[in-house]
Amino acid sequence: MVTVTAAVAVATPSLATAAWPGIAYWQQMPGTTAYQYGNGETATTAYEGPTYGSISTTLSGGGIYQDKAVAVAAGDTFCASAEVVTAGAGNGSITLTVHLIGGVTESSSKQLVGVPGNNGWTPISACVTATGAHTTVRTQFYPGVNGPAMGIDAVDMHASKAKNGGFNIGGTDWSVGTGGTLTTYGAGVTGNDPFEGARFGAVTGAPVYQEFTVSPSGFEDYCASAYVASYGNSTGAGGSLVVSLITNHFPFPIVTTSQKDFTSLPGGNNWTQVEACASSVKLYDKVRVEIVPAAGTPPLLVDAVDLHPVLDAQSGMNGATHLWNTAAPAFLGLVTGSAAYEGGQSGAVSGVGGAVYQSIELPNDTDVCVSARVSAHTASSSVTMTARQLGQSTASSSKGASLTAPWRPLELCFRLYGHFPQRVGFEIASGTTRVDVVDVHASLVTNGGMSLIRPN
Repeated sequence: MVTVTAAVAVATPSLATAAWPGIAYWQQMPGTTAYQYGNGETATTAYEGPTYGSISTTLSGGGIYQDKAVAVAAGDTFCASAEVVTAGAGNGSITLTVHLIGGVTESSSKQLVGVPGNNGWTPISACVTATGAHTTVRTQFYPGVNGPAMGIDAVDMHASKAKNGGFNIGGTDWSVGTGGTLTTYGAGVTGNDPFEGARFGAVTGAPVYQEFTVSPSGFEDYCASAYVASYGNSTGAGGSLVVSLITNHFPFPIVTTSQKDFTSLPGGNNWTQVEACASSVKLYDKVRVEIVPAAGTPPLLVDAVDLHPVLDAQSGMNGATHLWNTAAPAFLGLVTGSAAYEGGQSGAVSGVGGAVYQSIELPNDTDVCVSARVSAHTASSSVTMTARQLGQSTASSSKGASLTAPWRPLELCFRLYGHFPQRVGFEIASGTTRVDVVDVHASLVTNGGMSLIRPN
């Protein structure tokens, strides 16, 4: 086990004109070179915010890591994600690993090879489920030995309510509907490799699901994500990712659901990420996440299922948007049917120069990650997702995008300071943009946005 030294104190001065050695709050393994680069210093631009991290190593096991003290019990699940790129030209490799340490170490990893260079930012994620008690959650990145430097940005780590979401300990914790099957496989058995970790699930005939009691009863939105594919090298599996909020405060149960439908999934190792967020105007008692296979199609493969509460309201933009504020001349409406990403409705933001936002109140020194799906509703559009801390002159972080019709993900991570309120939202540069599954949640990683700068 690596001996962890104390993290270096950091500040947030203006970005220097040269790269900063080391990455604030991240520890370096032997043989590792790490820098924070600002936009314009290299051929690679930060995925979000003003800076990104860059790491390379000459030794096996080299890289960077960050530990967080957490009392982990058997069944607890933690998910990590990031955006990675080969810094500059070339195609490098990198592995993201989630370790549970303190006790018998348990880990789950996702490796990417042939990662595009320059600004070909690529998402990476992994989830691990504990089978015993631990004291520490570690987020670790391993670049290829003697390979090109790898860029890292928008690093997130959080606890998931979905136990065994990576199916790495078989079908444990999952229930199967009547007439259905859940089988787990390792790499190569079906012609598929896991998206992450050692195993994945294959579902047929009926939903597989998990249901959790919420105590005390809640109003929070819940968002879920998963990676799905078709069995073997076939194409055609389909189904739905469903999030349900269930209340028993009335004479009969009330179920509020949101779902993401998908069809004609590719096979092989072509995994597709899907997301859904559910909101309720009623107090609810239970939360359920389901993977529903479509009838008459190949078995549906699933991996890296993540479910967690979020800090924003009406995150799925389903049915109502009144809890979102607008800054003139912005307008927020709803689009329905096939124009929606999930749940049957999505938001539509327009009004060049305006903004749509929510205020989020959080404790001091909290790390937060934000993600959403966006798409042009007109022929093309441009939008910037922002996280602002009022009382400061600039956005804490931002991610802009020029869009066409296909839905694409955006994400950013930032750190909050002081007693100023925070705003998360979208600033409109051109056209009308569809917005859905807006997920704001606290992160266990400090400086996941790679924008905190070491002092001189």
